[in-house]
Amino acid sequence: MLGTKIQPFLLSVLMLLLTFSLQAQEVSFEATTDAREVVENNSFSVVFTLRNAEGSGFRPPAFDGFRVLRGPNRSVSTQISNGVVRSEKSYTYTLLARGKGTYTIEPASILVNGKKLTTEPVQVKVVEGKEGVEKDLNQVTVRVIPSVVDAVVGQQIIIDYKLYTTVNVDSYNVIEESDYQGFFAQDIKRFDSRVIREVEDGVQYVTKVLKRVALFPQQAGALTIEPMLIQIGIVEDDDPARRRSMFFNRNIKRTAIETEPLTINVSSLPGDAPATFSGAVGQYQVSSRLNRKMMTTDDVLSVRIAVQGNGDVKRIQPPELNLPEGFDAYDPKVKDESAYEINGEIVGKKEFEYLVLPKKPGTYNIAPAFTFYNPDSAKYVTIEDDVFPLNVRQGSMVATDRPALEEEEATIDDIEFIMLNTALYPKQSSPFIGSLLFWLLSVLPLLLLGGIWVFKRSRDADLAMDPALKRQKKARKAAEKRLETANQHLKAEKSRAFYDEVSKAMLDYVCDKLQIPRSELTKENLREKLQNLKVEESKIDRFMKIIHNCEIALFAGKDNSEAMNETYENCVDTIASIEAHLSR
Repeated sequence: MLGTKIQPFLLSVLMLLLTFSLQAQEVSFEATTDAREVVENNSFSVVFTLRNAEGSGFRPPAFDGFRVLRGPNRSVSTQISNGVVRSEKSYTYTLLARGKGTYTIEPASILVNGKKLTTEPVQVKVVEGKEGVEKDLNQVTVRVIPSVVDAVVGQQIIIDYKLYTTVNVDSYNVIEESDYQGFFAQDIKRFDSRVIREVEDGVQYVTKVLKRVALFPQQAGALTIEPMLIQIGIVEDDDPARRRSMFFNRNIKRTAIETEPLTINVSSLPGDAPATFSGAVGQYQVSSRLNRKMMTTDDVLSVRIAVQGNGDVKRIQPPELNLPEGFDAYDPKVKDESAYEINGEIVGKKEFEYLVLPKKPGTYNIAPAFTFYNPDSAKYVTIEDDVFPLNVRQGSMVATDRPALEEEEATIDDIEFIMLNTALYPKQSSPFIGSLLFWLLSVLPLLLLGGIWVFKRSRDADLAMDPALKRQKKARKAAEKRLETANQHLKAEKSRAFYDEVSKAMLDYVCDKLQIPRSELTKENLREKLQNLKVEESKIDRFMKIIHNCEIALFAGKDNSEAMNETYENCVDTIASIEAHLSR
């Protein structure tokens, strides 16, 4: 009996909490349509959506100029994420466009807590259709739509693969995709993939973005995006009478569609960059902060600069911090680096920390500045986030929280023993002439002259040698030196520095060994060069995989020590095996 009374009470409490949570969210009531332009005698949909509220008394508009085919179809959805409740209640109408002209769908209304909410009016243009349009396979295309075709190095470019069709498409599957040579590419998962109706040349298409990719150019030049091959499943027999049968199976014909190649013209950044520019390209926001406003000369000041924007954040180096006279600073460190999706594009964030040591008391102003290149205005933009006043008092000259500096301690040798033999000229047991020391001193000038002659010949030969040939001979030693540095970063668990050194070791090695200018290095000509030199295909694939893994790690971040060890061992083995093959 008690349980039957408690259950309705708990249900009431939950409903009350749900109501309060919905009221805390922003309430909206809006009208949307899947077509702003419709071909005459074609249909489209209008949806009226109420968000985060319980409504009643919904009243649709009159839909003048259109015929209502279906509706209203009601749907309700509720989502709970991190304790936040979001709800949607929709009313969908399917309308038939009857006559040419521009029509206005008047506002709909609904009551929420006694208050009347209305939607904004929506305009729809009805146009004349193109005669003789047949629904055949030629009416199914996939287009590559870039956000820009002229860009600069480091700028984000959004590529949409968009389907245009006049027939019923059942499914699609990407068979082959470009490797985006010259770009760093990252798939975007969250974007507007709604089905939209669009009119083009008098033909009404159903359109949908199938795939979206963010590209970041890594080099200047005319970069080509190779075609994408997509398999489309087209419904050939869509008879409504057969569709109602329980034994009906739709006849799907699968056809392959290839997109057109796309060329992006990428230019280098202008050379008039200010001193505070550190590689950021795009649109950026900056925030700065100090960990204290008052301190002594014994303390350490932490200055943090966080930048956020839609460019290639891995290219951004710590900006130079302009400090007043009387301050010393340690090398800045990257405290945070991340990338995520916002509004259908990649947004990156990077935070730098500067440790600053004041040497003299006084009142100072710290004014961090950050400069980025804006591709829209084609200008360098400098942001001075704020001016922070800082009061420094004289300390006790005893460091309290200063980080430990690596100092070499001078060693003091012990006092040597006192010489007991005080004779000014000790007696010689044998004559000097003819002794070993005599002959050594006699031969020494000849050896010195011979050494000078050999050194000069070697230096002249080295200077006369072709620089490319010189780099070719020293390619392995240079790679081993970089790998030693990478191994130090590996032991220190500095993943970004590790992958950067491994990538440079691999790329510099092949550029020097194969005499390929770095600006002309591509995956295609690298593979072709190695194949021409009869390098095994497995070794080439292994080399390419290491470069690819380093690129992914530098952009997305990878702290897995096991993966770093595997990458290091693979890099050492691959360079050694290629060097052994080329030295035959």
